[in-house]
Amino acid sequence: MWLLLSYLVTLHVLRLGSADFRVVGPDRPLQVTVGQDIVLPCHLSPSVDARSLDIRWIEHHISEMVHHYRNGEDLYSEQLRECIGRTELVRDGLSSGRLDLQISGLRPSDDGQYVCTVTNGASYGEAMVKLEVAATGSVPQLSLEAYEDGGMRVVCRSAGWYPRPEVLWKDPDGQHLTSVSQRHSSDARGLFGIEDVIVSTDGNRHGKWSCVVRNSRLNQQQETSLHISAPFFHNARPWMVGVAVLLMLSLVFLGLSAYLWRRKAWRKFLLPHHPDVVTLDPNSAHPDLVLMDARSLDIRWIRHQVSETVHHYRNGEDFSGDQTEEYVGRTELVRDGLSSGRLNLRISGLRPSDDGQYICTVTDGASYGEATVDVEVAVSQRHSSDARGLFDIEGVIVVSNGNRRGKWSCVVRNSRLNQELETSLHISAPFFHNARPWMVGVAVLLMLSLVFLGLAAYLWRRKDVVTLDPNSAHSQLVLSADGRSVRRGRARQDLPDTPERFDTRCCVLGQEGFREGRHCWEVEVKGEVGGDSWWAVGVARDSVDRKGDPALSPAGGVWGVQHWEGHFVSLTSRPRSLGRVPRRFWVCLDCTQGLVTFIDADSGVEIFTFPPALFNGETIRPWFWVETEETQLCLRDCTS
Repeated sequence: MWLLLSYLVTLHVLRLGSADFRVVGPDRPLQVTVGQDIVLPCHLSPSVDARSLDIRWIEHHISEMVHHYRNGEDLYSEQLRECIGRTELVRDGLSSGRLDLQISGLRPSDDGQYVCTVTNGASYGEAMVKLEVAATGSVPQLSLEAYEDGGMRVVCRSAGWYPRPEVLWKDPDGQHLTSVSQRHSSDARGLFGIEDVIVSTDGNRHGKWSCVVRNSRLNQQQETSLHISAPFFHNARPWMVGVAVLLMLSLVFLGLSAYLWRRKAWRKFLLPHHPDVVTLDPNSAHPDLVLMDARSLDIRWIRHQVSETVHHYRNGEDFSGDQTEEYVGRTELVRDGLSSGRLNLRISGLRPSDDGQYICTVTDGASYGEATVDVEVAVSQRHSSDARGLFDIEGVIVVSNGNRRGKWSCVVRNSRLNQELETSLHISAPFFHNARPWMVGVAVLLMLSLVFLGLAAYLWRRKDVVTLDPNSAHSQLVLSADGRSVRRGRARQDLPDTPERFDTRCCVLGQEGFREGRHCWEVEVKGEVGGDSWWAVGVARDSVDRKGDPALSPAGGVWGVQHWEGHFVSLTSRPRSLGRVPRRFWVCLDCTQGLVTFIDADSGVEIFTFPPALFNGETIRPWFWVETEETQLCLRDCTS
């Protein structure tokens, strides 16, 4: 950097006496788009052979070397890092006095003024070249975000611009609108994104609302429009419905809501699971890994509502014998992805009757799986042509699923040119809730009433009453008369030493055993909970070793949590610290999934879940262990 500054000072001195030649650049800025190559023109007047001269291209605003040429060689020691490998002095014109510099793959950071300097002994000259880099971004996306201040919050987003773009909103009458907020951002390439917001409140002037994003440097713009009908404005104040519903629900379900909130983790355990769908990426797979090959499987696509076969594939062949007549000749299983486990079905010439749910089922011997796909077909479509014979199209869908907030796209395709245009609209869930506020309020009230009452009844039915099995209890354990609590006594009792009884650890099993379904019971630790107390709770296989001192872990047939000398840990091969010791907690068993979960009964927070296990149909029983006399384990009714 200091060398370059010294060079510039020297050139300034030399300039005072230079008159042998003149360096000439363009008289107007050069405009070019991001990603293109550009040649910055510069020449000597009069034309002389420049091959033996010292030629430097310098970025003006930071005085950094872009390219250096001297006596037939390119010198890169002082070159700006981001220019390395991207610049080249055009040699063809040097003999005639042309000093043109080519820059490849233009970036936003290349925008600015460049100085072309030439030195020949005591002679010096320079010329300025202004480079204006620009980029036109994406077609704006409009998003209906929410109701706000008596209107609708509409957001316009676009990315990939340089320099910063301008945004203009127009209402149905073509009048300009003022945005309420605007935010710019830039990506790793230096291109700008913009997010501009208006609140549309005029319900009497329904029609086309447009967002125009403009690049003033290129005089280019991108525009997208949204038609908003008046009914959307009539419901922009649903707060009254919300207040009414809130008051009613507060009075009727306050107690039940509090109860359910406290049991949220248990409720999550009891209710059906909704797993995420995950697919494997073959491009990222290790060479030693083989993704599931579906070419030898039995694959069926079925219409959900009528249970009719849409397409049937088995062992590399398509079967049309059971195919529904209306799909004959219109379906094709995409073969390219079968080897990597993709079961995509292509349906040609969509019809309104194709609208609905489809089920993709896969069978491999005794294994079976299925997934559901929703297809929404335009319920109306209309073509028209203008005076030039060009076609317009209007397609309509009814968007009804308010829980699936996100991007809805319309793609118009020219099959002859294999080209398409796409526009998108983001719709937030609140817009599905405001068609008729009073009906929404009544519906919400009735629906929540049924849901809460049904769930309460469900939870009541799912309670598991667990009692302790005296025949399995260690002889030093004292069980209550009702078999619902256990503590350690001071001395052993005179009890028969049967195969069912624990003889070393002070353990006892539950009377009940479970082989299927989901089950929960609540345990309370009375007396000393932390400190020096020693106790454990969980489940065990019916075949667990009851003699001696076997390992307490899933490998030994026990899934539990233990407190010992101030440590609350999981009974795993490598015990995991579990933090605060709860006084009351749930033990939850899912025989089908092979899951054992412990939940804080006071806060509803999950304490620990064991990895899925294979119970193989064996009976699983509640398991308790008490080693200190000051601690008592009590079974509580799950509704208390």
